[in-house]
Amino acid sequence: HTHTHTHKCLQFYLRTWTKHLKFPIVFIDYSLAPEAPFPTALDEIVFAYSWILKNLKQLGTTGEKIVFIGDSAGGNLIVTAAMKMKDFGLRLPDRIIPCYPVTLLRTVVSPSRFLTLTDPILPIGIMFACLNAYNGKVPSNDVIEFWKETRR
Repeated sequence: HTHTHTHKCLQFYLRTWTKHLKFPIVFIDYSLAPEAPFPTALDEIVFAYSWILKNLKQLGTTGEKIVFIGDSAGGNLIVTAAMKMKDFGLRLPDRIIPCYPVTLLRTVVSPSRFLTLTDPILPIGIMFACLNAYNGKVPSNDVIEFWKETRR
């Protein structure tokens, strides 16, 4: 399956950045909920990073500087992956850049959640359904159909 930020979608940017910055970029296409609930994506990120650390030469780098960048759910994943890596005693990235990360994974009211009551792009019902799917709770059939439509 694919999602909005696939290798194909970002391929132009990644190639351009690699060429101009002169270092390798690794894009991890992690599994998505609801098919793969938490902690699947987190474990995939940590496993991929462990592989990267063991294969730096093969990737054409010394790994002198390692930077994690992730947006939205990916922003959450790079922060939590770094926490897990620390627990495992792995080398931590030199920089972590979360772009508008999802940080509140509980279904509670907050100022930003209040704004979703009138958000036409991400209504609060869909947002809570996504959070529940990520946490392994089965979403309603309506939400599953919505996901199928948006992935086409």
